[in-house]
Amino acid sequence: MFSWGANSYGQLGLGHQDDKSKPEKILKIPDGKIVDVTGGGGHTLLLTDCGAIYSCGWNSKGQLGLGHTDNLSVFKRIDHLPPVIKVTCGWDFCLAITEVGDLYAWGCNVFGQLGIPEIDSFTAIPTKIQIFSRNVTSIAAGLRHSLAVTNDGKLWSWGSARKGQLGNDQSKTGYQLLQRVPKQVHKLENISSVSSGSYHSTALTACGNMYLWGSNKHNQLTNSVQGVVQSGGSSKEDILPVPTKLNLELFGGRQILAVHSGWTHILAITHDSNVFGWGRNDYSQLGISLTGNNCAKKDVTKPKELVILKDIKQIACGSEHNLALSDDNKVLAWGWNEHGSCGNGKEENVLTPQVIDDLAKEKIRLIGIGAAHCFAVAS
Repeated sequence: MFSWGANSYGQLGLGHQDDKSKPEKILKIPDGKIVDVTGGGGHTLLLTDCGAIYSCGWNSKGQLGLGHTDNLSVFKRIDHLPPVIKVTCGWDFCLAITEVGDLYAWGCNVFGQLGIPEIDSFTAIPTKIQIFSRNVTSIAAGLRHSLAVTNDGKLWSWGSARKGQLGNDQSKTGYQLLQRVPKQVHKLENISSVSSGSYHSTALTACGNMYLWGSNKHNQLTNSVQGVVQSGGSSKEDILPVPTKLNLELFGGRQILAVHSGWTHILAITHDSNVFGWGRNDYSQLGISLTGNNCAKKDVTKPKELVILKDIKQIACGSEHNLALSDDNKVLAWGWNEHGSCGNGKEENVLTPQVIDDLAKEKIRLIGIGAAHCFAVAS
C-alpha cells in the first residue's frame, strides 16, 4: 500500500507528519485484504475484507473512532463496531454501514451531521443511528452533511442545510438551518447511490438518471440558462433547494454508471466508460484542456468529456484533485497539487490527467483519496 500528499496530521499512515509529493510504501498495514480506503479533511479509514476498520490522522473531534482525541500517524483498528461493508468520511466525521445494514456514525456533530440528536458536539465512539434498522445500502458525507439510501430506494439526509444540500426545500424559512435527525428526501425514488461535495449533493437512480441539488456557486449543478438542468428556471441559481434531474442528452443519451464529487466539482462515468466533468476548475481539477485566456480558471457549466481518460475502472475525488485507475492498473492524477497530492514530486497544479510514474510498475487494484491525500493498494 502506498500513500502521498498532505500529511500534517499523520493521515498517510507512514509514522510521521511530513507531506510526501511521491508515493511512499506504508510499512505497517492491517492483516487481510484491503477492500476500501477513504479520507476526510485530515484523517483516513481502511476497510478490510473481514469487515474491520482501521484509522489514522486527525482526531480532534474523535473522527478516528478510537475513544480518544489524539492524532495518530499509524493505522489502528476501531474496536467498537460489528463487521462493516462500507465506510465514508466527511470533513471531520465518519459513517459506516454494517453487514446487516445498520448505520454507525462518529466524530463531529456540531452541525448534526451524525444524525444523533443526543450528541451535542462530538463522539469518539461509533454510535448507531437508531432511525435506520438494517436497511442502509449507500452513504455519502460532505463537509457538514450526510446522505443515506435505504433498501427501498428512498433517500435520507441530515446535517447542515444552509445551502440547500439536504434536498428539502427550505427557501421560505432560509438556509441557516440544521437538521439533526435524518429525514426522507421526498419525490425521489429508486435511488441506488449518492455522492456529496462541500455544499452540494447528487443521487443516481438504478436506471442511470442523475439528480443534483444544493450550492451551485461554481456551476457544479450546471447552468439552467443553457437548458442543462430541467428545472424550468430562466437563469442560473446559486442554490437549487430540491433535487433536479440532469438531462442525459448532455451525455449523448448514455446512462450514468457512477458519480463522484469533489468539494465543488463533479465527475461522472457513463456505461461505456467515458468520463465527464463539470463545475469549478480553478485548480484544473476537471482535467479539461480549454482554449482562450485563463480558461483553465473558469467554471465548466455543463458536462464535458475528459477524452484523455479511456478504459477507467475507478475514480476518486479529493477536495480539488482526483485519481483514476485504468483497466491496465495505471494510476492517473490531476488538479490541485500544493501538497504533492498528484504524486509527481512537484507542487504545481497538474492540468490534465497524468500517469504517476512511481506506481507504473505496480499492479494497482484500488485507489482512495482524502481532501489532499491519496492511497493506492497493490495486488
